[in-house]
Amino acid sequence: MPIVTDGLAILPSIVRTVQIRSAENILDLVETDQTDPAGRWRWRANGNKVYFEKATAADWASYDSALLMGSLGATCFVVASDAKAEVKNFAQLLQHLGYPTWVCDGDNDQEEIQAAI
Repeated sequence: MPIVTDGLAILPSIVRTVQIRSAENILDLVETDQTDPAGRWRWRANGNKVYFEKATAADWASYDSALLMGSLGATCFVVASDAKAEVKNFAQLLQHLGYPTWVCDGDNDQEEIQAAI
């Protein structure tokens, strides 16, 4: 897999379009001053859905979805299972008001989020 590092700043002057083509497209964002899983984020497109995810274990053994956009343009805001209590409470309020918000409980979250979308 090609890795783009500090040279990214010159990319807009060289390339007008960047495409990643695969059955499952993943763009990893790695903070090099952090130890895995800290500082590991990714955009992932699969099954006509796009996810923005945060690693919760080394080598992506587990992760939380921070944002999910479904095939019909539906967007669901996802709150990680390890989020602060006040963030979870606010998300539950938004959920109660009818906003597409999912609060993870750490149990089968990925399948439940996909079913909700």
